[in-house]
Amino acid sequence: MRIKRATVVFRLQIEMGNDAMQSRDDVALALKQLARRTDFDRNDEGKIRDANGNTVGEWGFHEEE
Repeated sequence: MRIKRATVVFRLQIEMGNDAMQSRDDVALALKQLARRTDFDRNDEGKIRDANGNTVGEWGFHEEE
């Protein structure tokens, strides 16, 4: 009998359209900020913020079967 293991998936979603999330450069900046934060806080999920500090998305590690 095999034991089925859960697969860990990383999901990231960013909503475009507000004043500080219009271009690829805006997305790149948000991802760079996220990368710096995750190096220090080691959380498994969190919010993504634009240059103005507004929440524009979320990210996280999730188990799927």
